[in-house]
Amino acid sequence: MKTIFTSLVVVALALSVSSFCFAQNGWPITGNDFLRYNKFAQGYYVMGICDVYSVIFQDEKNPFPVRVSYEQIREIVVNYLTKHPEDRHHFMPSIVLVAAKQAFKH
Repeated sequence: MKTIFTSLVVVALALSVSSFCFAQNGWPITGNDFLRYNKFAQGYYVMGICDVYSVIFQDEKNPFPVRVSYEQIREIVVNYLTKHPEDRHHFMPSIVLVAAKQAFKH
């Protein structure tokens, strides 16, 4: 039962952020696309990615500490993209994960 519920949550979260996750061409957005969003849209995008990763990484491998706000993670991602312009062509789900792992090294 827990597996079915977890699967449903992942699907629901993925669908709820799908408008932010994909560029008009159907591919996930890149770091360049993300930086063109306003702070509000960036925040919702990061919230969706963090929620999906939190469901996927339900154990100690979750890269996001419990008491970190979505706004703080958004700032970490923007800071990462500012410091690493060579990575801006990568898809955002992987950039969010890399930025979080660098910021919150265990």
